[in-house]
Amino acid sequence: MVSQHIEPEAREVYERMIEVFFYAKPLDDLKETVHQEFFGYGTAAHEFFESRRELQKMAKLQAEQLRQQKFEISRKKVMEKLLTDGTSCLIVEEFDLYLSESDHQMHMRLSTILELMNEKWLVTHFHGSTPDSNIDDTEALPLEGLRKKNEVLEARIKERTRDLEIEAALERVRSRSMAMHKSEELADLSLELVKQVQALGVATWFCAFNIYDDDPQGSLEWGSNGQGTFPKYRTPREGIFLRYYKAGQRGETLLINEIGEDECPAHYEYLCTLPGVGEQLLKMKEEGIPFPASQIDHVAFFKYGYVLFITYEPAPESHEIFIRFAKVFEQTYTRFLDLKKAEAQAREAQIENALEKVRSRTMAMQKSTELGDAANNLFLQVQALGIPAWSTGYCIWETEDMKTASCSMSSEGEFQKSFSLPTIGEGYNFYDPAIKGESFYVEELGGKALEKHYEFMRTLPKVGEILDDLLNAGLSLPTFQIFHIVFFTHGYLMFITYEPVPEAHDIFKRFGNVFKQTYTRFLDLKKAEAQAREAKIEAALEKVRSASLAMHQSKDLHNVLVMLYNQLDAL
Repeated sequence: MVSQHIEPEAREVYERMIEVFFYAKPLDDLKETVHQEFFGYGTAAHEFFESRRELQKMAKLQAEQLRQQKFEISRKKVMEKLLTDGTSCLIVEEFDLYLSESDHQMHMRLSTILELMNEKWLVTHFHGSTPDSNIDDTEALPLEGLRKKNEVLEARIKERTRDLEIEAALERVRSRSMAMHKSEELADLSLELVKQVQALGVATWFCAFNIYDDDPQGSLEWGSNGQGTFPKYRTPREGIFLRYYKAGQRGETLLINEIGEDECPAHYEYLCTLPGVGEQLLKMKEEGIPFPASQIDHVAFFKYGYVLFITYEPAPESHEIFIRFAKVFEQTYTRFLDLKKAEAQAREAQIENALEKVRSRTMAMQKSTELGDAANNLFLQVQALGIPAWSTGYCIWETEDMKTASCSMSSEGEFQKSFSLPTIGEGYNFYDPAIKGESFYVEELGGKALEKHYEFMRTLPKVGEILDDLLNAGLSLPTFQIFHIVFFTHGYLMFITYEPVPEAHDIFKRFGNVFKQTYTRFLDLKKAEAQAREAKIEAALEKVRSASLAMHQSKDLHNVLVMLYNQLDAL
């Protein structure tokens, strides 16, 4: 510090001015410390003062701003110097102002001139500035510093622009998920995922959502190669899928798995053997779409499973993107679960409504002969639930050994004549599960075995005629079918579908429980009808008996015979 003795009064005036600016002293102090025709510059570009009044405005604004914040200030004296004949002096000082709430620091320089006027020291000029950090010690102008600063700014802009692009892509996936009305639209969401990731410049071959569900043997997956969606399929809990599952259970965020040229062909051979995804991959192969020669699996985990991103090349710069998409999908899957819950509730209401219709029709039966209508109603309700059924009906044991059953079936909504069906026949065996006491049994039949089955069925009394009637009505026999048998005390319900319907197995069982009530009602009606018939017969006999006992002459026999005829006719 260059120091020279200055008048204590001059320093006191200077300090009073500083206290107004930084320590909330009254603005009126400037009237006693600053000359009315003050001239000076502040640190901001607009801070140019031509009078004390203008300086007071700036001091007031600064004091108000500082009062709203916590701050620290440190000061460093640079120079104190008398000028001319001792009637003026120069004070140079540096200030470091730290604003703690905004974590911002300002470095300022202040050069102040005071003059002695009428035996009173007043501030007549000061010049405030902030040092330019862009100029290094080898330059007079900030050329290199500005260049570096521009590079930093450009990098920040590029980073921010990229972040906005990523956020926009995430928002599109998020918006598509919130627009879902059905849980099955998750397949469409996988296509949207591929499009958004590829739009970000990430060269992907395939993207998929893998969801852990209640099946310990595997997970559900929806995937897309960017050209279309793969229908929902299941991945087994083995091999590469088991490895990914275990990594998720360990709490990993992102797993990178490189599958090289030596491994990739065998990997796709294995995938082609899996149900669901295998058919789709083979279809792609037939269409000439090549599989990757090598690939990198990026597995980003979230609460309910993981998102799979398959790229051709390493993509370390995209790892954070994959993780962020997984986090978005966790929100998406919450939406999916809400939809599944709503769909399950709606489906349950639909099923219960179908069961109630069967139950109501059953309870409305007045005669045992109406059991056929109940069987037809059963078929109609199964089809109304969207289950692809070829035929449904009931079969009642004809003998205690359960070797044959009397079947009443409805095919395509047309009730068929009852026929006798052996419990073991060509292409099926319902006897063994019945003997074992099983409540539900499923058996598939197709190809030559199905052809032989229908050849056998044509040999049964009445069945050939039924099949001919169906064909003449324009209906065709199935080329593949699955028997679903629900056993109950007196026989079994039969549901024949064109394709596997594992989700309907519980529904079939519930229809079986309802039909138990149906058949109980049927037996009650049969019993009541038999009792009513017996009572009617007994009444007719009593009338004939009474007429016989009332005979007095042989000619009265004619009246008895007439009575007998009338009673037989009434029966």
